[in-house]
Amino acid sequence: MKGQLQQPVTIAANVGPYTHVINAGDWNGDGYQDVLVRTPTGKIYLWRGTRTGQLARGVSMGFGANIRAMTSIGDADADGHPDLAVITQAGNLWLYYGNGKSGRASRKLISSGWQDHSWLRAPGDFNGDKRPDLISLVGDHLLLHKGIKRGFAAPVTLATGWSDISSITSIGDFDGNHHADVIARTNDGRLVLYKGNGHATLARGATLPGSFTGTHFAV
Repeated sequence: MKGQLQQPVTIAANVGPYTHVINAGDWNGDGYQDVLVRTPTGKIYLWRGTRTGQLARGVSMGFGANIRAMTSIGDADADGHPDLAVITQAGNLWLYYGNGKSGRASRKLISSGWQDHSWLRAPGDFNGDKRPDLISLVGDHLLLHKGIKRGFAAPVTLATGWSDISSITSIGDFDGNHHADVIARTNDGRLVLYKGNGHATLARGATLPGSFTGTHFAV
């Protein structure tokens, strides 16, 4: 149902520990949605979606070292394969381009100066210009980085005062209004929906039913 969460189902068991769990889209081109995970030792594995809705055991992707934050950004280079946005330990933003199989085709350095950015997320086309965008957090400021031809524009502030938020995720159009939204989890375990309007702003949050203490987002 639009704007509501269904009961959860298990798609994999006995997994982890992982530093990152990423909704990867159809990374390997087999028609099923996949998940990328990163281990504490810096290795990334592709957990492949299957026709049963379960995830097949992960296969190594051959990279993952020196990454501090990462998120799936969709098809950033318009080659038909989903890609990753990555912040390295040195504070550089890279795009890692998927190869449509179980690895990456290449990577591109976008910019430096991302040392203070956390919560790297990709909400899709958040401002309606048909380019994928990024969201990050600096201090208690939630920032939007608009996609442009050669990377990302200087950030604009979406919201402030987010010190009581423990994490966020963006799962596309949650409420069916054709605009990408953001879901946040508060420190006390509530989920709050912030609706996007296609104009690079967020509506006031609305709490979703249920308690989600102890859960972690797949970003």
